[in-house]
Amino acid sequence: MNANEAVVMCSPATVLINEDGSPLRYSTQKKGMVDNYGRVWPVTPEKNALLMSADPTDRYSEVLLKTFMALEIYGLIRRSALERTSVMPSYFGGDKIVWPSSV
Repeated sequence: MNANEAVVMCSPATVLINEDGSPLRYSTQKKGMVDNYGRVWPVTPEKNALLMSADPTDRYSEVLLKTFMALEIYGLIRRSALERTSVMPSYFGGDKIVWPSSV
């Protein structure tokens, strides 16, 4: 982030794990990660061109409508950008929307 001031957020790759620390396996039939109890954790399709779109509206709608987990919020966020948002709300999906306070 220090090398490029345009970067607002960065996040490492995330691995979903079972309670014993082993990684969840991906099931093509169930289209998600499956834990030791058989619960399916949906994941965003790897090939989602709109998440890389130059249009912020496209990216925003993809995050809101097609992602199931917004783990990136727990990455590193540039403070100056975060100060322009409201606090993360305490309801389901609140991690998807850290709303700009100017809106």
